[in-house]
Amino acid sequence: MLSLFFLKTLRFLLVVLICFTAFYCKSPNPIPDEPDIAETVYIGNFNSIYAFDAINGAKKWEFVAKDKIISNPVVVNGVAYVGSLDEKLYGIDATTGIKKWEFTTGNIIIHSPAVINGVVYVGSDKLYAIDAVTGVKKWEFNTETYVGSSPIVVNGIVYVVGELHKLFALDAATGVKKWSYNLSDHNYVGKPKIVDGVIYFGDDKLYALDALTGVRKWDFSTVINNPWANFILVDGIVYMGGNNLYTIDASTGSKKWEFIASLRVSKPTVVKGIVYLSSWREKLFAIDATTGTKLWDFTAQVISNYSPVVNDDIVYVSDYINDKLYALDAITGTKKWDVLSGANDLSVYTSPIVVNGIIYIAGNKQLNAFDAKTGVKKWEADMGTYVSTSPCIITKKGVVYYPGNKD
Repeated sequence: MLSLFFLKTLRFLLVVLICFTAFYCKSPNPIPDEPDIAETVYIGNFNSIYAFDAINGAKKWEFVAKDKIISNPVVVNGVAYVGSLDEKLYGIDATTGIKKWEFTTGNIIIHSPAVINGVVYVGSDKLYAIDAVTGVKKWEFNTETYVGSSPIVVNGIVYVVGELHKLFALDAATGVKKWSYNLSDHNYVGKPKIVDGVIYFGDDKLYALDALTGVRKWDFSTVINNPWANFILVDGIVYMGGNNLYTIDASTGSKKWEFIASLRVSKPTVVKGIVYLSSWREKLFAIDATTGTKLWDFTAQVISNYSPVVNDDIVYVSDYINDKLYALDAITGTKKWDVLSGANDLSVYTSPIVVNGIIYIAGNKQLNAFDAKTGVKKWEADMGTYVSTSPCIITKKGVVYYPGNKD
């Protein structure tokens, strides 16, 4: 017969086991995270930055600058940063639209800032590094000419291009120059791109430099038309637009193949082994990324020179003369739907962006949201005057989406 002490001890251990299980065992079917949803759209017109509810289009706030805004807003840690032609960079509370600070530069600001590690880097007459919280200048660097693109910051180095003459690499903490690379004095230079320790940029050629030292690895000339900003890098291949499409081995600079487009083309988009490319006037092309063989093309009156957008096997491209947005099957090129961007000659001049099944695109004076699968309009928001930036979307969980094809 079991003793009373043994029974009490057994009961105690059983209670402990039950409590331990209740508090520390994981459920075999854990509750999944709540799906993320688009929450706010930030976009500018010639006078203001707006925040709209991404689901219903209701205006949350409007911030009015002292002159036109043409640089895309950047949202980081609850603050929207945007430059203006009034020579100021603004830090705006992304929830309320209340100005937190402003910083005055020496010239207009037309390119988006870069924000990293609590510092805002913005180009104007010089490159400025500004405390992201207070708006106080940390340092400035004289680029010798107007800053010609948005800066990029990688591994503690900020890279920026003077509008005509040089590419600079600076210590991101101090602004001290690490190296510079001289360019031709008559060509525009686009925003550089860095992949695997190599910086790529273009003026009348496409260059590849060691990102740490500035030593040239190779250069590639298209002969026809400047490549400056019309290139992307995917899986070790550079895809570059000009009058034609070129593919270049990113390691050696040797050409792999060339697609004859005969008209100036956009920056390519590469998805699932297919290159999508819009021409300035007539066609959207789908090209095999390995061989350069045309898979299909789509003709419209005028195709926007912004890069095609691909999402869930649908290609979206805009016609800014006929004010239309087209959705095409990404594999076959078959049109799934098209819609007018708006009324009253609201031509499409900005990049569309797809987030959580909704495509956002601006016309001249309004922002539109369409169902990405069907093209059914969800809402439109009147912005009063001409839209001057592409939309920036932030989700409920804080994920930020940018178009990625316009500084």
